[in-house]
Amino acid sequence: MNDTLFSEYFIGELQQTAGILSGPLKIAGEIILLPEFEGIRKAIESDQFQLSMDRAATKNREFKNGNTKKHPPAELVVALFIARHFYNNCYGERGYSMLCENSSLHQFIGRLGIGKFPSRNTIHEQISALSEHTLTLFHQAILNCVKACDLDDFSAVIIDSTAIKADSSWPVDSALLKNLSCKVMKNIQKVHDKLPCLERRGIPLKRLQNYCDDMSNLDFVISMFKGKKGAKKMRYKSYTQELLPRCRKFITRLEKVLPKIKQHCSSIKSSMLDEDFSRFIDKVLMVEHRFKMAPEDYDAKTARKIYSMSDDDAAFIKKGGRETVFGYRPNFAFSANGFLTSFILESGNTSDSKVFADCLVENKKMTGESAMMVSVDDGYSSATNLDYAIEQGVELVSISGSKGKKLLGEEIYESENYQLARNIRSISEAGISKMKNYHNLERFTVCGLKRVRQETLISTIGFNLERLYQLLSQIELQVAA
Repeated sequence: MNDTLFSEYFIGELQQTAGILSGPLKIAGEIILLPEFEGIRKAIESDQFQLSMDRAATKNREFKNGNTKKHPPAELVVALFIARHFYNNCYGERGYSMLCENSSLHQFIGRLGIGKFPSRNTIHEQISALSEHTLTLFHQAILNCVKACDLDDFSAVIIDSTAIKADSSWPVDSALLKNLSCKVMKNIQKVHDKLPCLERRGIPLKRLQNYCDDMSNLDFVISMFKGKKGAKKMRYKSYTQELLPRCRKFITRLEKVLPKIKQHCSSIKSSMLDEDFSRFIDKVLMVEHRFKMAPEDYDAKTARKIYSMSDDDAAFIKKGGRETVFGYRPNFAFSANGFLTSFILESGNTSDSKVFADCLVENKKMTGESAMMVSVDDGYSSATNLDYAIEQGVELVSISGSKGKKLLGEEIYESENYQLARNIRSISEAGISKMKNYHNLERFTVCGLKRVRQETLISTIGFNLERLYQLLSQIELQVAA
């Protein structure tokens, strides 16, 4: 082991730590002393500068101060996003109180010479401002520590995918139409209420409100059909003869009212109203296409899909015969010693076989090492993927299942090395299970692909810090014995 990175004294201290945050924070404390942390510091300060710019833009002010002295130091930001991972409810009152009582975090902050514990708003603001680039740099620093300690050479890669629920309710067309129309109506009403009395009379909203009320009532009626005999026919009739015609009347009326309302609001508010109206129209077209009522020029393949009020990037995820999930489908790459080296996460339900090459590229980018052995299930099976892996210098490509056996041939598939490669697939299954059950990835708590990727990266960092802490403690126990 490289004694200059983690000394025996440090490992001895690490072994005696208690609490879920103590070990990860101690390792993070050593990482911030490394020369490569300067790059992470600059990235954090760049994120803080962007945060200041965004603050000024929100308040319609010119940003003049070019420094980040009013922001917490980069070392504290690192401690905060690690602590937020292990106390994922720290933005709430109870979670924040528990975080304030954590002695390990207080010791870390004390060593930085900071006397005041950051507020909830500061924690939320600083973590939300972190870019994917910044978190990736810190993740790479952890993987470099793993290599320097000879805990893993990253020559083996085990890849698997999973479905993670979005922070959104299950999509129901009638409920979405109701909610989208109510959102448009609410924003228009806010502008309308601030107008002088005479101008309000010139822009009546009563008919629009009646259409909204009708849609709300119809959504309730449709929801009550579930479980009843002939529910499918009743639902079809309610959509085609009542709900969708009401939606079209709402659109026609809104096209007359909206230009008058936009004359009395700012450009930002006007663009928000346009976006809300556009989302409602797109959803109406989606539902009309479902019931074969859409215009002839409607293209379902290129049209925007609206499945959620809050998360436009979430999709229906289908994996084999498992239950369909509304959310995301990340592909995780694990090393032989259980470290999560990289992941691929995009919107949509992309099949595993199509992201295989991207997984290998991302793994090499994060670890700096070319994989010698790759183990996957038959979802990644294809001759193209096998050829690509061989071209990249992979010596052993194990693809389990009947598809893998057919592709590789029975003799190779049943050989000893390939059986061993299939057996270590349990590493990815155990890792994904732990990520879901203990590292907050059963269901995302943020919306949108950008924030979802950020949350996944923070969970990955927390997972690897915990794994590194466990292995370093075990090494010390073996030496002591």
